Parts: sequence; structure tokens; C-alpha cells
Amino acid sequence: MSYSTASISYLDNYVADLTRIVRAACRDSDTVVQCYVSGQLVDWRTPAGGVVEFVLPDMGPSDVVLLLAVSDDQVQTNLWAEAMAPSAGSSRLSVAVPLTMSLGVDSVVRILLGTIGSETAVEVVFEQAAFPAGRGAGGFGLGLLGEGGFGWDGAGAAGWGYGCGVGEYGFDCQLLRWTSEPLPPGTYPIAVIVEDEQGSEIARHEALQQLDAPARPASDLRVQLYDAINDALTLAWTQSPDIG
Repeated sequence: MSYSTASISYLDNYVADLTRIVRAACRDSDTVVQCYVSGQLVDWRTPAGGVVEFVLPDMGPSDVVLLLAVSDDQVQTNLWAEAMAPSAGSSRLSVAVPLTMSLGVDSVVRILLGTIGSETAVEVVFEQAAFPAGRGAGGFGLGLLGEGGFGWDGAGAAGWGYGCGVGEYGFDCQLLRWTSEPLPPGTYPIAVIVEDEQGSEIARHEALQQLDAPARPASDLRVQLYDAINDALTLAWTQSPDIG
């Protein structure tokens, strides 16, 4: 195994006391989660109850955070370049599920994906408790009824101003996030299903998602001709194979 991003779901990303806090769930129990800040491997954690938390006091406003699930023997290996390199002819699907509905602490969120050209998403590619080990659930509904959404008090939510109003205006809701591994371009059926503690389906969303891959860059830039009289260069290059 080199690394995985599909097994990681971002739960929280917020600032407290001028320190960035990043929390995520990892569904692979036999992996370690690395934390990168703009290319630098700054920390790694073993999930506790399926959840990891990173405290990043030195992170700047323009820095980029990346979490990777790796095997024990790779915890000190910097895989940033490999993970962030553009994949030829592929891209990724991303799903964000708002956790604001009346969900019990043992409710489960499943994401299903189908193949290109099919009409139905059948393969379960992600499965996680809405509030792993009860974490992130809040409101008086949790204490009275065991529900994390009813009486929601904003536990784990970012608050006003975070991400310029990403979520609900004036109050950013907590999001469960999933990102696929690189996929070839095409139209994919995708479904998000929420089940309660008894396994009964309480919410479903299905869609056909078009995935477009970015064109690979041109290569082999070289000087073809130099005009000494006009002090001008004529350049040549190999055009991207994705541009006709």
C-alpha cells in the first residue's frame, strides 16, 4: 500500500484560539493517518475510535492541509508529491454530507458508486457512523433522545465567517466529506444513503455525476531556432495528447 484518501472523511476544520484544528474519520483500522501542511509532513496519528485530530498552530491562511492514510511502515515517508501529482487522464469525485438532520449517534452514512455508463450505484465505496463514537453530536436532543441533530447546538461546526459562508449562512454546518481515488473521465451514478440505528433507510440522494479530467500539459519545450540578427528565439514543444 502507498496511500489512500478514499478511506478518510473530514469532520471538522476550524480555528480555535488562533490554532487550526483538523478532525477526520478513517474507516481503515489498520492504517495511520499522516497530516501534511503545504508539502511538509507535520504529524501522524493512529485513529482512536475511528477518528484523528491534528492541532496545527503554525498553519498560515494560504497553507493547504492534506491527510493520507498509510501503512505503519510508511508513517515517516513524505508522499505529498505522489498524492498531489496530476494523474494523467483522471480526476476525483468529492461528496459532502451536511450533518444537520435528526440523526441518532449510531446512524450510518453510506456512499455508493457505479461504473461509467451504468444507471445505478451499487458498490459501497464509503461507510461511516454519522457521529463516530458519538463525537461531534450536540444539542439537548443528544442528552434527552440520543439524537445529534435535534436541538443542534453547533458542536463541531465552524461558525460564522468560516470559508466565506460555506454551509449555512451565518452558521456553518458540520460536513462529512469523502473523496474518491483518481477515476477516468465519464458519467458515474452515485448515491448517498443514511440509515438509522435499526438499519432503516431515512434519507437517500442519487445523481449522475459527470467527471472531466484536466488535459495533460505540453512537454519537451526546446529551442528550435535562434535569429541572431533580431535576437529572437523560435520555440517548439510536444502538444498535450489530450488536445486535438
